Amino acid sequence: MKLIVIIFGCKKEPYPALIEAAKQTWAKDRDVIFMCDEPDDYNMQHVKFRNTLNDLVGTDYDYILKGALSSYFDLDRINTVLSGLPKEKCYFGRPLDYKGIKYTSGCGVIISRDVAEILRQELPETPYDFEDVLCGEILARHNIEITPNEYFIFNSVNDEFPADEWHYRCKMEGGADITRQQNIEIFKRIHKAKTAK
Repeated sequence: MKLIVIIFGCKKEPYPALIEAAKQTWAKDRDVIFMCDEPDDYNMQHVKFRNTLNDLVGTDYDYILKGALSSYFDLDRINTVLSGLPKEKCYFGRPLDYKGIKYTSGCGVIISRDVAEILRQELPETPYDFEDVLCGEILARHNIEITPNEYFIFNSVNDEFPADEWHYRCKMEGGADITRQQNIEIFKRIHKAKTAK
């Protein structure tokens, strides 16, 4: 199974430091696409995603993992995850709801090639506040259901964490206040534990 990893980013601080931290930890010696092109506006993230999907036309792959710079991914463990996913109509991630729209958290979602093609064709040029919600809205029109998955969420820098997860969310969520510098510290902690095996 061929996986393409795409991570949202931008050229404004502190994102370059987060990209470098990812490249020194979980993305080290891996082929990862960091989407840092314009537009940098949050409400235009879906345009970045669509442009990247356009760039991938003709590329051989089975799945795309789209994530955020505030997540750490264990790309060795992900093969186990992929082996249990459907080859088509795969929309895998943490299910959420926004005003009745079912979607997966954009910080770590896996989609199959056919789903990527739908998004490539239907993501609009116009601004939209939440790229992940927009993807969920589009895919719902095609009767593509979410295959649910959870991830480990850090509530503080010093949280104990399970070593067997493939996705760790290292950002403010549910009231937790984790800075971008602390994201980097968490990346290093996880990576040290993963590589000590």
